[in-house]
Amino acid sequence: MGDKEILLEKLVRLDHTGLIPQLHERLIACGLKFKGPKNSRTLLYYVRDRNKKEVGLAALRVESLPIFSLPKTYWIPRYLEVNAALATLPASSIVDPEEGVSSSQFSMRQISISKDTIVEIERLITELVGKHAQAAGVA
Repeated sequence: MGDKEILLEKLVRLDHTGLIPQLHERLIACGLKFKGPKNSRTLLYYVRDRNKKEVGLAALRVESLPIFSLPKTYWIPRYLEVNAALATLPASSIVDPEEGVSSSQFSMRQISISKDTIVEIERLITELVGKHAQAAGVA
């Protein structure tokens, strides 16, 4: 078992909602690959573009609570599209990224993973992340 699989198992154990496996499967179904060192609490989901450059599109993290994250590097230029996609989520489910605090400093937007947000997060994965994965080069 590689580091990324060890990290996935660790996040599943830390996740009190039991929803990380479901979101992981949805991200993989969209054609994303994942990585992360076993000593982390963040899995990055990415595609390689036509130039073989890695493009990080989403992350799953468990710190004090389980989080679905949209990485800053890719999503900042697409700010308006992200805000429109998040409009259906209750404001209480959006977690502000804390600058300088662990991996959250790399997030543009973070959503708390819960039974109340799972349907909307899955929609975001399919309609936003999946669409961008296809455009970036996933066959």
